[in-house]
Amino acid sequence: VLFDYKQQTASLGFDIERFWSDQFTFELGIGVDWVDYTETGDKPDLDAFLEPVLRAGLSWDATATTRLRMAVGRKARMPTMRELFGTAINRFLINPNLRAEKITTVEVAWETNSDNYALDVIGFYQDVVDTIDQRRIGSLRQRINLTGSTVIGLEVVGDVHLHEDLTLRG
Repeated sequence: VLFDYKQQTASLGFDIERFWSDQFTFELGIGVDWVDYTETGDKPDLDAFLEPVLRAGLSWDATATTRLRMAVGRKARMPTMRELFGTAINRFLINPNLRAEKITTVEVAWETNSDNYALDVIGFYQDVVDTIDQRRIGSLRQRINLTGSTVIGLEVVGDVHLHEDLTLRG
């Protein structure tokens, strides 16, 4: 027996970038993400997910080679069809109450560059509400929502131009 599963997705957003001076730039973004699972095979119908997307950022060109920036944003990660409806090889148990993850992110970055090198150091913090995880029920796995989770990290990216045809990146 074959079942049809279909979804429709759409995202709409607007961004504005405003230069306050030669050194300061402000960015603002607003939008919405939508997912509708239009055919759910032999599984119960689900309501569509509709979630806002928000972002704001400020950057400061401290010198000709150094920029500091900060951004804050909110976005959702909708459950995938596999997470919602996957019962492959009788290993998964569906959860029609699965909710979208809602992620709030704060990022602070220091960027410096010259003709010979570039270095970015980016600190970030993510607060996730309704984190999607899984639990075991007997021999089956089921996707569930946890209350939330937190991610804190530091990303360092750089490159050095060793020769006109050779760049080292890491």
